[in-house]
Amino acid sequence: MAATPETITLRFYGQLAELAGTEAEEKALHKSITAGELLEEIRRDRPVFRRLSMTIACNDRNVSRQHIVEPGDVVDVFPPFAGG
Repeated sequence: MAATPETITLRFYGQLAELAGTEAEEKALHKSITAGELLEEIRRDRPVFRRLSMTIACNDRNVSRQHIVEPGDVVDVFPPFAGG
């Protein structure tokens, strides 16, 4: 599933994929936004995510909430990691 110039590809992992009912979807994105703004949109679109901690990678790179997400990007959305 490749993003078009006016969309991004969202890929969900673990518990997030289960709750979303899908591992990937296209999302319209007509302008650049920050990763933090995108997380808020995802929470608004999927109320079940509102209380969950999530991290984002963009184009296979870990990014901060200030990173600019642009149309055509592939964004991975991860649940919290634990381990030791």
